Amino acid sequence: MLGVMPAGALRARIYFLVPRQPLQLAVEQRARRVAADHLTRTGHLSRLEDQALSDSDTAEEVDALAADLVDRRGLWSGPK
Repeated sequence: MLGVMPAGALRARIYFLVPRQPLQLAVEQRARRVAADHLTRTGHLSRLEDQALSDSDTAEEVDALAADLVDRRGLWSGPK
């Protein structure tokens, strides 16, 4: 049995991150930010065409788009 050995004895480096919040929460918050940014950009065009969503409809769209984004790759590859 190997037991617990210091990293130096194993000639290894140890790197790790300790998140300040649960990972799932961070992913959901990022997805909501990306979704809100996207809908803000597209909402501008909708207002120009007099087809803007109500605040409650916008909130529902943000929720739906964020839920979809959580399951996609590249959530952090776009603008902040």
